[in-house]
Amino acid sequence: MRMVLACLTVLSVPMPQTANALTISTGQDLQEACKVAGHFSACVSYLKLIHDTAKAIARMNAPELRVVVGACGPDKGIDTVPLVIALRAAWQEYAGNYPGRLHNLAVGEVLLAFEERWPCKR
Repeated sequence: MRMVLACLTVLSVPMPQTANALTISTGQDLQEACKVAGHFSACVSYLKLIHDTAKAIARMNAPELRVVVGACGPDKGIDTVPLVIALRAAWQEYAGNYPGRLHNLAVGEVLLAFEERWPCKR
């Protein structure tokens, strides 16, 4: 549990910037990264990391965490390329539907986007 919380905390802390560095802190930062061809790998890597963390939490025997992270992601067996396309599509749809929320931390908004698209069966 501490490891999961530490991972989510790291995702919400802005990293120091260098000349070519990309910082994803807010939903707006992530939305920009997903639109710019040169930052596409940062976009999908960020989304995949959050997806994998949410899936790990969903598999844990910790109901209190599943309430916080209600996203379970797409079904098993999906290949990596279709998976990242699906993750990006879920994020893009959410960001388009809720542009007023993009000032919030990206990690929280991505979890909400995934929960909206792939809610855990309760």
